[in-house]
Amino acid sequence: MTDKPIVQVDVPQDVLAKEFCDRGSQFLRAFELLNQHGENKVVYPQFYALSHAVELLLKSYLLSDGATYLEITNLGHDHAKAYAACCARKFPTIDNLDHLIRWLVDLNHDHELRYPENMEGEFPHPDECLAVAADLEKLARSRVVVFGVLAEVGLAADHRGKEVRYKRYNPKGKRA
Repeated sequence: MTDKPIVQVDVPQDVLAKEFCDRGSQFLRAFELLNQHGENKVVYPQFYALSHAVELLLKSYLLSDGATYLEITNLGHDHAKAYAACCARKFPTIDNLDHLIRWLVDLNHDHELRYPENMEGEFPHPDECLAVAADLEKLARSRVVVFGVLAEVGLAADHRGKEVRYKRYNPKGKRA
């Protein structure tokens, strides 16, 4: 418990973009670790981690470019929609990202990475996927980290002596 007064604030856009990027980076590290140590025994969890990493990194780019949380949630888990939204915002070209997106969409159109449906997915080489996803992570991180940290420092300065808590969002984008 803290003796400081608590202030609840909306999550600043730059902080939210940074959080999406940080979480995407964590899922990308999980993909990388499973690739190094999984010996192809955990292929579905491994590629699920990649899929979620790509989704979060694309969404962090969108948030850093002014998309709202509601716009992000309306994309669902659709990589193609998220990628198209990025491209509509002058998203820089990343070699083979379009191929990775198409593969994720094809494999996961019936949530194959989440649930054992048709069990017919073919997986590309993890190292190739990792190279593309790492480029996406670098792009997202280059956009969000500095501004996210500055926003956090600004909040701390604005509310000195208080404990800052972010208001939570529910899946419909309304305050909880």
